[in-house]
Amino acid sequence: MFGFVKLGERERGKIGEREREREKRERERERERERERETERERERERDTPLRALATLASLSSSL
Repeated sequence: MFGFVKLGERERGKIGEREREREKRERERERERERERETERERERERDTPLRALATLASLSSSL
């Protein structure tokens, strides 16, 4: 009977280890998604800046 208890503990340990690995992979995926979102925001800012400058110039020139 003692052997079954040890086997159960070992199996629970393996399950816990698998769960920790799964959580680790999920956290890494989330970090990767956040990096991709930040890269996209950076690209959006780079695209947006010249358009804002152009809009500002247009509004200034129309007020002259």
